[in-house]
Amino acid sequence: MIASEALNRAAYNAESLTLRSIRARAVVLKLKKLVTLNGGHFDAYGQDFDIASRLACAWFEEHPLGKR
Repeated sequence: MIASEALNRAAYNAESLTLRSIRARAVVLKLKKLVTLNGGHFDAYGQDFDIASRLACAWFEEHPLGKR
């Protein structure tokens, strides 16, 4: 494989991934809710656990598994 073929494949794969991501986002967009916490990633399991778990439970009550 020559370099230009590799670049073309890389560009195609990146475009395919982007298009798949856009389509997936469109499907689940109505199911998303973004909440930001002040801490780092693992603070949702520590100092912000009460907030994070309460919001997660509320989301699953609003969107029960198996019902779309």
